[in-house]
Amino acid sequence: MNLILIFKKIRKNYSSFSKTHKKIAGSILNDYKGFAFSTLEKLSQELGVSEASIYRFARELGYDGFTSFKDDLQDYIKDEIFPMRELKESIETNIDHENILYNTIESSICNLNNIYSENLYEKYLRTIEEMQKAKNIYVFALRSSFSLSYYFSFTLNQLKDNVRLLNLCYGNIYDNIKDISGNDVYFTISYPPYTEKSIEMINYAKDSGAFTIAISDSFNSPLFTNSDLSIKIEPGSTYSFVPTMIFLNSIVIAIGKKDKAKSLENIDHKTKHLFERGVYYHDKD
Repeated sequence: MNLILIFKKIRKNYSSFSKTHKKIAGSILNDYKGFAFSTLEKLSQELGVSEASIYRFARELGYDGFTSFKDDLQDYIKDEIFPMRELKESIETNIDHENILYNTIESSICNLNNIYSENLYEKYLRTIEEMQKAKNIYVFALRSSFSLSYYFSFTLNQLKDNVRLLNLCYGNIYDNIKDISGNDVYFTISYPPYTEKSIEMINYAKDSGAFTIAISDSFNSPLFTNSDLSIKIEPGSTYSFVPTMIFLNSIVIAIGKKDKAKSLENIDHKTKHLFERGVYYHDKD
């Protein structure tokens, strides 16, 4: 069954649903991934509705029961290509041009307000701890996630000299990671659609004994199979990486504060060197 049409049907008929069915519909529209990988019993408890009500709602959507609806949702999640789907939906939305900027900013603020949790904070602390004691920090990501890995490794490299950004451009990625060991941290980011190479690389790092840290959108992510530390950060409603970027920024600042004098010395030294080499523009007048 076409899930896009199902979502449209839910939105179109939402006002006519009973109070109970509105709760179920709201759960699907707000977090269909969580709905897809939950159990009937758990959903019943979380929503405060009976299991029979959830079953009947799935029947009302045209399914023969909850299980077939959930299976369809899971297949949809596995197959969807998030960036293009989110971009298409944003373009199709009937929002006046002058309101797009405002709505995008408001959406990002909402996402940031919802990102913090005690669980995320504990993983943040563990990430800092592991990176502080690592001999080398290897950072890897591909496609849209590469921008995050580049920014993270670039800023972290201003403070530390043991950060290695891996990429596929020169075909020597395994040469650059051949010495990875139990003293190192392997840090990777991947959002749907996941790439085969991202999964291959974290498997290699794990097999080599490195401590593996992965950021992804769902605990169903294939990256989490071989990650010692799994950090779930969902993109925003417009497929924004703002929440992930904020998390990465906080790590860099925290690591910098661990040895403030050394961090500031490294930043000043590297900045001076780049000015001297003519990398940064300097008005000689």
